[in-house]
Amino acid sequence: MSTAESNDNCYFDVKDTNGSVLDHFMLGVPVARFEKGYPFVMKAQSFFNESNFHAYDFFEPTMAFPVFSTRAADALREKMSSQMTFFPAKVDVNGSLYEVFAGVVLNRKRVFERVGDYEIRVRDGVVMGDDDFIVRDLDNPQFFFATESMRLLCDSLRLSIFFKNFSMMK
Repeated sequence: MSTAESNDNCYFDVKDTNGSVLDHFMLGVPVARFEKGYPFVMKAQSFFNESNFHAYDFFEPTMAFPVFSTRAADALREKMSSQMTFFPAKVDVNGSLYEVFAGVVLNRKRVFERVGDYEIRVRDGVVMGDDDFIVRDLDNPQFFFATESMRLLCDSLRLSIFFKNFSMMK
């Protein structure tokens, strides 16, 4: 299990005053405005500028859902259509808006289990298949992760996405 990251500086701030971003992108509850293609706007960290923004293909918003560059979304969309839906979004980089795609992870499996009050661990017997690219935990929707298949796919497409071992302690 891995999480994708492009750089420690690649975070976007998400304002979600009514909970619709959380509902749609993390919980998978359809929200009409996103289903109709209405892009929401995220704010990029000051690290970004016009010169370096396009060097990245994956971004981490302050909520647990993936955000991809247009290049990455175009490259991954067909291969991952059964596991993720891409929705248009915008990111404000120092006053300029750029198009990105926020992902709703459709591939949901029971991967983690709670043990006692505080511990969460991988369930016994959990196996990811070669066709599993990205997975959101069914019982703990705050967790999603990329598989080795996703890592290999992104490498073959030469996407600027770096992976690190999954950790619930992030």
